[in-house]
Amino acid sequence: MDSDELQKLIADGESLTVEFKGEARTAINDREIYETVVCMANAEGGTLLVGVEDDGRITGSKPRHGLNTTPSKLQAAIFNNTEPRIHTQVSVISTSKGDIIAIQIDKSTEICATKAGICMRRVVGVDGPECIPFYPHEHSSRRATLGLLDFSAQPAKDTSFDDLDPLEFVRLRQAIGRLHGDASLVGLSDQELVLGCTLF
Repeated sequence: MDSDELQKLIADGESLTVEFKGEARTAINDREIYETVVCMANAEGGTLLVGVEDDGRITGSKPRHGLNTTPSKLQAAIFNNTEPRIHTQVSVISTSKGDIIAIQIDKSTEICATKAGICMRRVVGVDGPECIPFYPHEHSSRRATLGLLDFSAQPAKDTSFDDLDPLEFVRLRQAIGRLHGDASLVGLSDQELVLGCTLF
């Protein structure tokens, strides 16, 4: 990331894909960085800017490795402290008010957590974008969004053939004809259609 990209992100403010972490009062710890990376990977990805306050003021980031911040070391630390491991791009951009660490995060195709088991997701809260806990019972809808879970393929427990709507079989046969599907399916009985669907 270069200075022009950085200035544009700061000017546009925080969003679902941009998070500011200021260190004017106190340095943020590595755990908070890992959690924020996980949070953004579990949404649309984006950029974490360390050294920028919530109001967009640049106050600079604290050095993470002795007297400076080594991007490759921070990138490796994030990779080794997330599950599944998250690849990031880390840059350090120098400004007149201090260095800013820019961590670019891709949208994950799986649900991520920190090595410590913390799972977060990014949402728009009352006061703007924020990271909140991502509970296990919420994971199925995320998996469906990612195409990892097909609710229509889940077994329907405690149901029988009599629970199926006969009108839907009529609609199915009409759809087969309209979409030029396999004409042999149209002549099958309702029971044979159901049996055929369960075999594939």
